[in-house]
Amino acid sequence: MTKYLKKRGSALLVALLVMGVLMTLSLGISALVFGEIRQTADIVSSGKAYYSAEAGIEQALFVLSQGLPGLEAKSEHDDDDLSYSYEINNKGDKIPYFPADEPVFLTADSAVSPAFLYSDLPADTYNVLPLNETVTIPLFTDNGDGTSNDVTDFLVQYYVDFELDDEFSSASLQNFDILRWKLFGNPKDDNGMKTDAISDFYPAHESDGPANPICIGSSIKLKAANDCITPVAQNYDVNEQGQATGKVGENLRASWSQARTCYLSEAGFVVAPTDVSKGCDIQIFVKSHKRNYITLTNVVNADIVGISNIELRAARANIYYRVIALSGEGQPKLARDAAGIRSDGFARGGMVKQSINSSVGMSSFLPVFNFSLYRTDTTSAKDTPYVLLNVKLLPF
Repeated sequence: MTKYLKKRGSALLVALLVMGVLMTLSLGISALVFGEIRQTADIVSSGKAYYSAEAGIEQALFVLSQGLPGLEAKSEHDDDDLSYSYEINNKGDKIPYFPADEPVFLTADSAVSPAFLYSDLPADTYNVLPLNETVTIPLFTDNGDGTSNDVTDFLVQYYVDFELDDEFSSASLQNFDILRWKLFGNPKDDNGMKTDAISDFYPAHESDGPANPICIGSSIKLKAANDCITPVAQNYDVNEQGQATGKVGENLRASWSQARTCYLSEAGFVVAPTDVSKGCDIQIFVKSHKRNYITLTNVVNADIVGISNIELRAARANIYYRVIALSGEGQPKLARDAAGIRSDGFARGGMVKQSINSSVGMSSFLPVFNFSLYRTDTTSAKDTPYVLLNVKLLPF
């Protein structure tokens, strides 16, 4: 009997051991299954959050397409399972714009601060305007409420990186018009149906460079605070309204703030003055007009570029430019050349988050037909090395 009982006890022990092993295996398999379920759920939720963030980017792009340059906006969208928020940063005091709190990557492995860039690598703070190309820069920003904020204090700075060909050794860069600029906008006392414009052609300079550019603009404060070269001096006096009188006087105005050609609207028509010496003051123009734009056109004649390889001359005939406005709290800002968009997408009640950062270049939309007429030959019957001949039409 005792032997029989011992056998029955052994069977029970074996059964318990087998049950323990099976339970352990079941728990292990269950843990693996539940882990896979959680991982799959996380992947699905992460995908939902990512596509929700993409929806925020698309919504931000739509908002930008409906607004004027410089529009900034924030928005949130909440749903039971999905939600997103986005923010558009689109204003700055310079073009090109480098956020002060973000590094500037020179290469994939090398980054510097914007302050270091401006102090030690100024050439990297300019945009490139290739030969015969035009760029249009708005001098206002959209407030997001149907109104705009005009920039009245600004400077356009530019320089070239070539010397004259030996054929023009008796001349200097100051003898050749290389940049055509035009400033246009709507008179403030008008309903926006009229457009006025002032324009001029400016040369380069032997001493210009990224740290010592040539300046065009409206702000004496900015010009005084920056190392600027004045393109040429006007040979006429200016009246109290800032208009040239056509008379030579002691109070000569530097052309960095003057345009020798004015197109002002009268009774709905655009007319040009018969005397181009009656120039217009840039500061007075921007203060008396709204939603102004400035266009820059590279009109360099490739023949003057001092490079022996003729085929490479056009590639070197670039103009390097940037735009600056007054900085500080409360000062009107420029529209960035690229708007920054950040969108955050959420899933599973906000427990899963995905973020997308995007940069969108400024639209090329113009409110009026923009064109440029210019000629770039270097010979004439009057022996003027910069008299113009060929006509170029630049639609926007």
